[in-house]
Amino acid sequence: MKQPADLESVLCAAYEAQVRSYEAALSAVERMPARLDRGESTEVLVGHVLAALDAAAQTEAEIAPVKSAWQSGGSTPGPLLQQALDRVAALLEQLKDRVRTVGERATAQGDCLHSSCDSSVRVQLI
Repeated sequence: MKQPADLESVLCAAYEAQVRSYEAALSAVERMPARLDRGESTEVLVGHVLAALDAAAQTEAEIAPVKSAWQSGGSTPGPLLQQALDRVAALLEQLKDRVRTVGERATAQGDCLHSSCDSSVRVQLI
């Protein structure tokens, strides 16, 4: 059985991998407003976000047994693990906020498009 320090180093590496995945997702989300402003599709960027989130979820699934063993040992996070956990939490919060903002913007632009289409149809009907 691995020692708590060994388990913690595995967890640190996994959370650093998740940090990279969440940073990639955040980068894609942050490029969406410009695309929306230009009237371009964000489909490719959404694909990048989903791929990054899938990678983070895969990492989480892979470390589940290690995480369980570490938790059952009653250990507390060392400085490196705590730093990685804090970074993951901060990135998740940023990602949540950016996704919400982009979603609101896309909805607003969709409403504007919908209103424009409605006006255009009304003009054609008159």
